[in-house]
Amino acid sequence: MHKNFPAGFLWGAATAAHQVEGGNDNCDTWAEEWAEGSPYADKSGDAIDHYRRFRDDIALLASFGLKAYRFSIEWARVEPREGEFSDEALAHYRAVVDACVEHGLEPLVTLHHFTSPKWLMALGGWKGERTPALFARYVERVMPALGPAVKRVITLNECNIGVLLQGMFAQLGFVPPIGVDVKSWRAPGWRNSAAEACGTDAATYCAFQMAGDERGVAVISAAHIAARAVIRRVAPGVQVGLSLALSQPQVAPGGEQQAAKMWHGNFRQWLPAIDGDDFFALQNYTREIYGPDGQVAPPEGVETTGMRYEFAPQAVASVARRVAHELKLPILITENGYSGSDDTRRIAFIGQALAGLHAAIEDGVPLIGYTYWTAFDNFEWVFGYAVRFGLVAVDRATQQRLPKPSATFLGDIARRNALPDGITTHPQPGTSEELAMDHRYTPPAAEPGVVFTNVRVFDGSGSAPFAAELRVDGRRITAIGQSVSHDNARVIDGRGGVLMPGLTEAHAHLTWPTSVEKFVPGMSLPPEELTLTAARNARILLDHGFTSAYSAGALGKRIEPALKDMIDSGGMPGPRLIASSVEREPPMEGSLLDPGKVDEHGAGPANVAAFVKGCKDIGAKAVKFLISGESALKPGASLELLYTEEELMAAGAAAREHDLWLTGHAHAADAVKLGLKAGFRVLYHCTYADEEALDMLEAAKDEVFVAPSIGIIQATLDATPPPHFDMTHMKQDAALVLETQKALVPELRRRGVRLLPGGDYGFPFNPNGRNARDLELWVQHFGYTPAEALHAATALGGQIMGMGDELGQLKEGFLADLLLVDGDPTENVAILQNKHHLKAIMKDGRFHKSPA
Repeated sequence: MHKNFPAGFLWGAATAAHQVEGGNDNCDTWAEEWAEGSPYADKSGDAIDHYRRFRDDIALLASFGLKAYRFSIEWARVEPREGEFSDEALAHYRAVVDACVEHGLEPLVTLHHFTSPKWLMALGGWKGERTPALFARYVERVMPALGPAVKRVITLNECNIGVLLQGMFAQLGFVPPIGVDVKSWRAPGWRNSAAEACGTDAATYCAFQMAGDERGVAVISAAHIAARAVIRRVAPGVQVGLSLALSQPQVAPGGEQQAAKMWHGNFRQWLPAIDGDDFFALQNYTREIYGPDGQVAPPEGVETTGMRYEFAPQAVASVARRVAHELKLPILITENGYSGSDDTRRIAFIGQALAGLHAAIEDGVPLIGYTYWTAFDNFEWVFGYAVRFGLVAVDRATQQRLPKPSATFLGDIARRNALPDGITTHPQPGTSEELAMDHRYTPPAAEPGVVFTNVRVFDGSGSAPFAAELRVDGRRITAIGQSVSHDNARVIDGRGGVLMPGLTEAHAHLTWPTSVEKFVPGMSLPPEELTLTAARNARILLDHGFTSAYSAGALGKRIEPALKDMIDSGGMPGPRLIASSVEREPPMEGSLLDPGKVDEHGAGPANVAAFVKGCKDIGAKAVKFLISGESALKPGASLELLYTEEELMAAGAAAREHDLWLTGHAHAADAVKLGLKAGFRVLYHCTYADEEALDMLEAAKDEVFVAPSIGIIQATLDATPPPHFDMTHMKQDAALVLETQKALVPELRRRGVRLLPGGDYGFPFNPNGRNARDLELWVQHFGYTPAEALHAATALGGQIMGMGDELGQLKEGFLADLLLVDGDPTENVAILQNKHHLKAIMKDGRFHKSPA
């Protein structure tokens, strides 16, 4: 007796654009394939040339008897550059839809199947704040172009790929950088290379498959919801769903909690995003068995597939039943298949899977279709071309299509809309059992939060402190108000003190050796001592309330990138650090106090550009150039240019290519102008800026930061040098600079230029740890109120760190970098110079200094 399926049941096969089309060189996956040291077994290259051969391929699928073709649209083709849409690409995908209609196949469209445009990576990829809106804009252009024949759309393929892949690949002996925090897991060189090819760095780069943490889940969910809203508006008759890859959860004794945790991460946490959808797209390939300590191996001797996971055709029906228990939506099987060279096992897999699904339909599971993965042997991501799921083989030397018996087998079922006699499901081997349908994952108790009460909050905006409570959970501020929840929280009585954001040092020299804890008479130390001294200085800055530091150059090439890695990984205390390499300075004669000569890198644009790339290669983010000299070290040098315009333009081009930030020591007016023209992001001093330079700074006020660096000037004037060291000329120059900047800084401020404290600390007469003195000097010399000076060191500090949307202010959702101050620095900013007034120092939600 034939096992009939419901009338209108969709029988089809699936592909993904990047895996079959070929030449998709504008996407992130292509960059990964070509990255130096890439783990991809093959490069996609021409793939199976489906972009040109789609009409014949669709006709071939229809000839088997299939009724639907699931394919994806390639965002990188449709929007090759941000905001620029390709009419040719849109016309192409409309032609694919039309070919489906011509051959009697329903077009099942997936709007995103893993790959993304390279330009999206520079915006944070699938952790980027703008990504949901950008994806929705892309969808708004695509849907009208596809035409009225499209009845069902899947927004995003396997939204949970980042969550599940890490565990899957761990079983395969390869752990990719998926679903982990960049700051706690150092990406290998290939990922740096891929990010660079996309115009960004590894910290920003986040491909779809990597977005498995809380932030990634939130961004992907928001993208689906935004796309669904667009489709409802521009194509109101189209049904919308998303797809999840779900393994069958089974348990060995004691494994219920672990299996439920897997099911929660892969399915239940996505329910808020699914709410409002028209159908659910289910993808399944195998089962997973869990014991009390996590996933366990399948029973000994079971058959495995070419993907090295268990041959488990029974799993898809089990998962469909589980989904139907939790969702009241039609279920479309959008992927299910067997990888391997033995097509008889593919036929067996398909038959057993469909027998299980037929039984589920008879039991009331609302299944509406089955699209086998995949139509053709193709490019199977990191595994290359060796893994073969296809119903049709492809000779890639000739691109000849070679249908397998499994294509005929599935096509005959589709024509009859029924299974042949004698096909049944087989019992799954072993003694593991299904996870109970109603078993829910109980997460471990949350880490206690922190509530600050009896405090006045200075939020960094420049406004006066206000009475409030503030709560921190994890890394972020979660509530600010007159009364916040104290549940599961450590409550800290601030005793009327001021709670404020952590400070940012905008002109940090962690390798300048002298600190408030250790005097060093010169600027030269052996490499080992210099490295340890930099580590000491990082801790000292944090001790004094500086939770962030923007480096203005170092005395060693690799010290600061290594120091940043150690701080970020929790290996030692220190501020958030924008790391630099050595300053680039042509040789100078006659310096009174050498701040650390760098290696000679050679003159000319090519050598300058090579220096910038070298900074990228060692992990620096900021690149420091001495655009002008320094009169304190050599009389008259502040008015001398040390680089040609061609050299600095080459530096700017290289920095943009490698996503680096240029930082410039620039006293002379012409040095300021050249720096701005070349795209420098941070300029120090700007002492002798003329009217033209001021106009240029004002015009670039949204792209540039200026740090006048008054601390070193005042320290020079106050210094009492030893008898053997003549500072007469240095003091004369400092007096001139101070008077000039007293007029300059208020004028720059009037013009709206972003000005930050940062005073060149670390010299013997201006030690690291005295950094908060700059705030008092801004009040004394520049006409700032204490609150205004604090705003410059906090809110603007978050901006110079490139984190203005989450750092430098006390706001809900912002990172918890904060200081509890005994006293009110908005009345007397000088109290911050005494670290004992800092009753608590928190960075990233963790106490560096805990209150008594």
